[in-house]
Amino acid sequence: MWKLYTSHDESICVRSTYQTLAEALPDACMLGLVKYIDYRRDSFDFGNALNFIVHKRKSFEHEREARSVVWKKKGSDLPFKSIGAGGLAVPVNIGGLIKEIFVSPGSKTMLREIVEALATKYGLTVPVKQSAVNDPPGY
Repeated sequence: MWKLYTSHDESICVRSTYQTLAEALPDACMLGLVKYIDYRRDSFDFGNALNFIVHKRKSFEHEREARSVVWKKKGSDLPFKSIGAGGLAVPVNIGGLIKEIFVSPGSKTMLREIVEALATKYGLTVPVKQSAVNDPPGY
C-alpha cells in the first residue's frame, strides 16, 4: 500500500485500532466499518442518507476503512465547534489514538530518526519502526 498512497520513499504510516478510535470518540459520533459493494449488482436503501456515507466501491475493499459520522438532526445542538462550511471540530486525543508509526521501507535512516525526535517532542511514547514489508521471508 506504500506505493498506492505515496509517490516517494520519505513517507510515514500511523497505526491505530478500531477499538481505540471507538473509545476516543465522543458519544455524539457514530462509528462503523465501510461496506464495499459492486454498484452494478448490489444496492442499498436510497431513503437512508447514511447509506451514501457507509458504502464504497468494491475496488477500494483493500482499504478496510472505518468512518465516523456526526449526524445533526434539525433543531438539535451538538457539543462541537463549527469550522468552515459545515465542518465540526470533534475533540479527540490524537496522541492516544496512535499505537505505532512506520516509516516507508525505502526511506533513509534519517527519516526514522526525525520522526522519533518529533514523536518525543510532542509527547508520543509509541514505537517508530522501519516498515519490513519488503524484507525477504524468514525461511
